[in-house]
Amino acid sequence: MDNSARFVTKIQCILSCSHGCLPFNYLGVPIFVGAPKCRFVQPLVDKVKLKLPWKGKSLSMMDQFQLVNTVITGFLAYSFNMYKWSVSLLKQVEQWCRNFIWTNDTLKKGIVIVNWDTICSPLENGGLNIINLRHENNAYFLSLLGTLLIASCLSLFF
Repeated sequence: MDNSARFVTKIQCILSCSHGCLPFNYLGVPIFVGAPKCRFVQPLVDKVKLKLPWKGKSLSMMDQFQLVNTVITGFLAYSFNMYKWSVSLLKQVEQWCRNFIWTNDTLKKGIVIVNWDTICSPLENGGLNIINLRHENNAYFLSLLGTLLIASCLSLFF
């Protein structure tokens, strides 16, 4: 056994944990090396799809807006803090949300009464303040970049 293998074994004994490999899930978010690939985030997308039809038939349209705005965006916010999602996955989730609001079914496209960008705009602008997932993901990602930039600048001084 070489020194690196002994070191790993010693750390495993101290921390009472096992040696693993990437990718793995931590607190429900996939941890991996490199840019996020669709296959790593797909389980989260599938969970969103399972949450949407929740009692959709018995909810009013405003309740459906509230469900999309709080449950779905709240569910995704944690993973948005970790990395930037692909635009194709965000479009897919937004499409499911739109379909759920208009037809109570994520797969069935309904008659669109109001443009989605209008619905996502603030109440003052005539919208319903639905959170735009692409803008939300960009905001979290920029916040993460800002934090990393500040941390790297501080490390230069100390």
